[in-house]
Parts: sequence; C-alpha cells; structure tokens
Amino acid sequence: MAYVNQQFFGSITAQSINNQNIVILEGNFAAGSPTISSITYTGDPTLLRISQSVFSVAGAIPTSAYITAFASDYTSITLSENAVSNATDDTIGFSTPSGSYLVTSASFVDPQNKLSVLDITGSVTGSPSSSFAVLAQAKSNNATVTGRQHIYNVSEVVQRDIQTAKLSFFIEWGEDGIEADSGDTIQTAETNIAIVDLTTTGSLSPEFSKATPGLEGLPIGSDFAGFNIGLNQYFTLLSGSTGGGGGGGSGTSGTSGTSGTAGTSGTSGATYKTTSTTALTVTTGLKTLTLGAGLAYSNGMFVIVTPNGLPSIYMLGNVTAYNASTGVLTFNCTELAGSGTYTNWIINLSGQSGGTSGTSGTSGAGFDISGSTSSGLLSLVRSGSDAVRVNQDLTFVTSSGTTSSLLTVVGDIFVQGTLSAATKNFKINHPTMPGYYLVHSSLEGPERGIYHRGKLNVSDVIHLPDYWKDLPVDDTDITVQLTPIGNACQHFVKSVTKEQIEIGCECGKPNCYYIVHAQRFNQGRLEILEPKKSVNL
Repeated sequence: MAYVNQQFFGSITAQSINNQNIVILEGNFAAGSPTISSITYTGDPTLLRISQSVFSVAGAIPTSAYITAFASDYTSITLSENAVSNATDDTIGFSTPSGSYLVTSASFVDPQNKLSVLDITGSVTGSPSSSFAVLAQAKSNNATVTGRQHIYNVSEVVQRDIQTAKLSFFIEWGEDGIEADSGDTIQTAETNIAIVDLTTTGSLSPEFSKATPGLEGLPIGSDFAGFNIGLNQYFTLLSGSTGGGGGGGSGTSGTSGTSGTAGTSGTSGATYKTTSTTALTVTTGLKTLTLGAGLAYSNGMFVIVTPNGLPSIYMLGNVTAYNASTGVLTFNCTELAGSGTYTNWIINLSGQSGGTSGTSGTSGAGFDISGSTSSGLLSLVRSGSDAVRVNQDLTFVTSSGTTSSLLTVVGDIFVQGTLSAATKNFKINHPTMPGYYLVHSSLEGPERGIYHRGKLNVSDVIHLPDYWKDLPVDDTDITVQLTPIGNACQHFVKSVTKEQIEIGCECGKPNCYYIVHAQRFNQGRLEILEPKKSVNL
C-alpha cells in the first residue's frame, strides 16, 4: 500500500466572522428598475458576489432581492427585482447568502509548519485534492451550544499576506442539507476556530489534539467534531439503503387476502433534474439562473444546461453557488456546443469532461481563401460561419523566399507548441505621448528561466511561490542575488530548497532586496544551437 499524507489541521483567529452588511454603499434607485446607480462605496466593492442579498434603508427594494450582476468597475449593480420606489443617496448593505459568511484578517497557525496562507484555497479555485474547511462554534437561539461545531467549506480566498500569515475568505455550509435545517448558526463572537483539510471526497476532516501547541485555545469539541459529523452523515446514508434477500421457491397459490394498509412513503432522494426560464446566451463564463428551491446542488458539482428539445446545444461547467432557499444557481461554463439565446432550459447533474480521444471523424470542409493581399484584406471563409479575417498584409513563405509584410491580429493568440521569432518586441501605448508607442523587448538567455523577487526584513526566510515545488525545477540550479538595504552588511545564503531559502546576516536580522532565478526542465535544457531550415527567420 502506498503512503498517504495525513490531513492538515490548524487554527485561525479572525478579526471578525460576519454575514451581514459585508459591503455598504450609497446609491440611487429608480422605481421599476433593478439597477443601483451613482454608487459611492463605504465598504470594499471587491467583496461583492452574485446571490448576495440586499437591504435598503429607504425600503426602495424588496427584502427578497439579491445581486444578479454588477459592472467590472463596480459602477452599477443589477438586482433580481425592481425597485418599488425612487431613492437618492440611499444607504444599502449587502449580505452573504444563507449559510455563508465572510472571515476577515484571520491569523493562520499550522502547528506542523507544513503549509502557509498561500496553500489555503477555496472550492472555486482549488483542486479536488485541496479542499479546506473550518469547524465553527454553533449558536442556537442566540446562545452558544457548548461542544457543538459545524463544518463550513472554504469557498473563496479573497486576501492573503504571507508576511503576517493572515488571510480573508468566504465560507459556506458544508454538511448535508442547509444551515437552516440544523437550527444553528455560527457563533460569530468565537473567532478562534479550527481549519482543516478534508478528504478528497470533501467528506471527512481529521481528528487532532487540542494539547498541540498553538491549538490550546480552540473551542471544546473542535478536535473531534468534524470527523464525527462526516461519519454520522455516512452512516445515516448507509442505514437508508435498501437490502435484498434471496428468493425462495414458489409455493402453492393461496386465496387472495384483504389488501393491507398502504405503508408510509419513503424519504425523497436528492433531486437534481429541473428546469428554468431564465434568459441565457450560450457562451463561456459565469452564468446565473433561477431553478426550483430545495435541490441538492453544492459547489464543485458539474452541471449540464441545455435548451428544451435541443440536446445538441449545451453549456457544461461546475457550480460556484446555489441558494436552496431562492433556487438561484451560479455555474462557470467551461465547455459548450452551439450558440443562441434561450429561455426554456433543462438542468441536470453531469460528469466532468474527460476520457480518451475517440476515432477521428471525417474531415470537415476546409477554408476558402478569397480577397488579395494587395487590397489589405485576406478572408478565410468557412461555409455557414463568420469569416476569419486578417486585416493587414499576410506574409507567404514559399520556396523562392519570403515577402516583407505585416500581420496584425486584434485579440489573443494561443500557440500550442514552440513560438520562434527573430526579435521579441512588444508595444504598449505611451503613457505621456499620445500618438506614440513605447517599444520594449524580452530578456534573452540560454534557458527557460523563471524568477521570484521581493524584500526581506521581517523574517530570515524567502518563501518561494507554492507552485515552484510542483514545477520541474532543480533546487541545485537555483541562484539568489541579495542587495543589502541601508548599509553594506554582509548577507549570505544558508540553505536552499524549492519551497524556501534561508538567509543569514552578519548584522543579525536580514534587511535586503532579493531576486531568485531558476529554470524549468519540463522540456529538457534549451537547445541554443539549431540548424537553419529552408526559411530564414
């Protein structure tokens, strides 16, 4: 049996745990419109999220309203319902959906020194193998319930500071059902809580000892609460399974007896298939639609959304939020087929895309080339589709040589392979001289180099980016440049790994700028000499 790493456990001490008025602003309402305009923020607008509920001091919007969209620059917010009256400079507060909270400026403690705040991820951005949760003290009828905790999954990390070992993040109910079913909420006055790593299924947390240094202040029961909750849910599901006995031989048919009384109906199972009349356009990105309430969706599940009667058209992605009370679901569409805007959808649970490639299909129609380079427009036209246009001269390379022309692409280019060029210049708009570009070039060297730089004055350890340890980086190849700040005190490197570099200083505490260089070897070392092909670059 292969060795399996033990699950992480630690603690956080938060500045606050809150679900009400996490963002406060002043804005205007117009009766009959769902939009908040002329916004002035008194809170952090980056904490706005789809599905957050809204409260208007002037009472201009129904209490059931929630956010459905907001501008990327936060200058306007669209709600699920129209305002019932006009309001100017109304004070407006936004709160997290039921069962969700914001944990702010939480000091992070790992008694084993395995992780840092950079390793803590949410279910929206993390991988299935990095699922974190907190074990929060329960409150019922405004009173602390001693010895009772609940699991809340870390859904999104919004701030990290490795120097102070602090982070802020959203959490959401992590047990079966919804928070309201339990009759409990979080005791927000208890800001010292456990943070743990869940199993890859997101079900079980580890047990640990409160006698561990750094964990003594955790609430009573934290050390075994998460495991017991997960185990109890498992046995509950197990006990609800129906067993089957073996069949005996057929006996002689007897006289039919009187029909017995109908038995009690069994408990309904989890429900996923549903419909929606929300108007959506088939594109990638975050999508929000209203389903029925009380469904079993949770963050991370993959859903397929397809127009009724059009199974060849669909959107596929993972759930980022679901409010079981309002029925509002948000998912991130990463795969689609077809196009168009529809208002009659079928939604169901789906598996994540994958599997091996099938047999190659018949080649489709190629591109017809029309126009000419002399006209400045070359169109690559596919029948039944929009043209792919190159709005400048296009260089054709032939056996007789090349032409000197310019190819301009408006948009992004992705090259799956190696991109080679004689020069590596790029242009940006000049910040002070309109009508001019600022031309820069790329740093050149005989390696696939990566670097990390910063300032060291709080600790004597340079923490390298967490992804370095998973890159094909040789720690014996890492180099460090140190520049003392304030005086010429001698600084030196004491040890080097792919996770961190320990720095020493003759004056005591290091105070310096640093830059760390390494190179990637996933494609081997860079071959700096290559024979010329028939075409010169």
